[in-house]
Amino acid sequence: MYNKIQLKQIDNKNQNINTIQIMKALNNCYKKYAFSTFPYMYEELSSRSGLEKYNSGNCIALSIAIKNYLKENYNIDSYLIPATIPKKYSYPGYLKLSHVSLLIPKNNEITYIADPAFYFLNPIRSKKDKIKGISKVYSKNIYEDEIESIPENYKSLDKVIYEEGKLVDNEYLNKYQLIPANTKYSEVNYTNDISDKWRYYMIEVLNPDRAISNFFINVIKRPFIVTTKIDKNGICCMDIYLKMTKKYNDVLLEITHKNRKQTINLNNISDMN
Repeated sequence: MYNKIQLKQIDNKNQNINTIQIMKALNNCYKKYAFSTFPYMYEELSSRSGLEKYNSGNCIALSIAIKNYLKENYNIDSYLIPATIPKKYSYPGYLKLSHVSLLIPKNNEITYIADPAFYFLNPIRSKKDKIKGISKVYSKNIYEDEIESIPENYKSLDKVIYEEGKLVDNEYLNKYQLIPANTKYSEVNYTNDISDKWRYYMIEVLNPDRAISNFFINVIKRPFIVTTKIDKNGICCMDIYLKMTKKYNDVLLEITHKNRKQTINLNNISDMN
């Protein structure tokens, strides 16, 4: 179930990339791809294969979607990186590093971090040797119904602040996960809960499916898919949320769409009429 994470330092690059291009890549991801555990649980596909076959997958697959877009449209190289997660998303059995996002180097001074699985609207912008100072990005809570029509008034937009740091010593998280000394990171939290912090480590993860997907799927054991779309203001929002659950001996399919929820008992197909 658990496998040791394999990491590699990321070489410096000079690339013509900016925030606007990354935001376009994020929007493209939200329009075309969905967060889903179905490819892993029913066909045991890798993140890359699930993305190619079903346009869906977990945080790894969505990060690969951004990676592919940047390469195909701008010839930009980017790297999958490991991350921790907020406590509110954690489950018993999760290892500390249970998330993956994408690092996009610009040059020796600036790198970006895009996180499509947490529905970031803009990327983290990391500047070399900027250890102090706080910056912000925005993420969309797609599960919260939005009644406002002007983005400035959206209640479902979360402000995320981040501060940069660098490890002085090796960081031993558990017997499967160790981050080497001198690795830079961005430490992040939502402004409405400054105590619930998580980190993006600026180092490439070479075996994300074995080191992260494997235990994630075995712990959560819940088939679901969330599709997103772009609203009239160009901001992502939930389209359809479908999940399978068990209650006693029944297998239930719950479908949420346009604020309406329907539950279908798959043991009784006539419920679909």
